[in-house]
Amino acid sequence: MIKATAPRFCPRKRCPYYQAADNPITKDGTYTTRTDATPRQAFYCTQGKHRFSETAYAELFGKHGSFKEYTQTAKLTQYGLATEAIADVLEKDPRTIQGWQEATSSGLILRWVLAPMPVPLVYSLV
Repeated sequence: MIKATAPRFCPRKRCPYYQAADNPITKDGTYTTRTDATPRQAFYCTQGKHRFSETAYAELFGKHGSFKEYTQTAKLTQYGLATEAIADVLEKDPRTIQGWQEATSSGLILRWVLAPMPVPLVYSLV
């Protein structure tokens, strides 16, 4: 059996343990947001003594949208719809959609929604 795990590190640039490999990052429950009923994973930086969201690993941190809206924006953009058209469909401000498009332009969004934390996977035999 192969088990895929993602290495965890502190994504907060102000933390003195930012991206330190020897800093244990643990799961710290889940939470929901006003815009999304889908639970999001919270993590705890043991040495930095702070919590952070799974979205901190992606460019979507602080964008205040739902996973569904991010996915729809990425798909509609790939279909060639203009920012204003996507904003009209999702009933959002075009500046909001533009921010989401910039955050999802790397193509990581669809993988991130399916498997949070778009970092390299480490495979081990179990």
